[in-house]
Amino acid sequence: MAKKKSYDKSLKKAVDLSLGLLSLAGDKAEKRIKNLRKRGDLNKKDAEKMVKDISKRVRKEQDRVLKTVHKELKKALNTAGIEITIKTKKSKKTKKKKTSKKKTRKKKKR
Repeated sequence: MAKKKSYDKSLKKAVDLSLGLLSLAGDKAEKRIKNLRKRGDLNKKDAEKMVKDISKRVRKEQDRVLKTVHKELKKALNTAGIEITIKTKKSKKTKKKKTSKKKTRKKKKR
């Protein structure tokens, strides 16, 4: 049992490290873009677009790392004769609020 707990902790640390490194890289890139903006080498619109793009890429890579880990973990457990189902948690995306149709309708003629 001691080996199992040690393996679990090591695996968790490796996954956390991978995700943390991706996040750190994204943060560092955002800081560099902000510095370029402050120096005047980049306009506000382009800087915002670049930061948004980098954030999207980081989330995509984090999802890819998690999927790979889940796939390999599932394969290893299946080899050991243990069948499992792993549900992956997708990144939360902001949802735009829909305007009510009642509010946008024009008043009826009398």
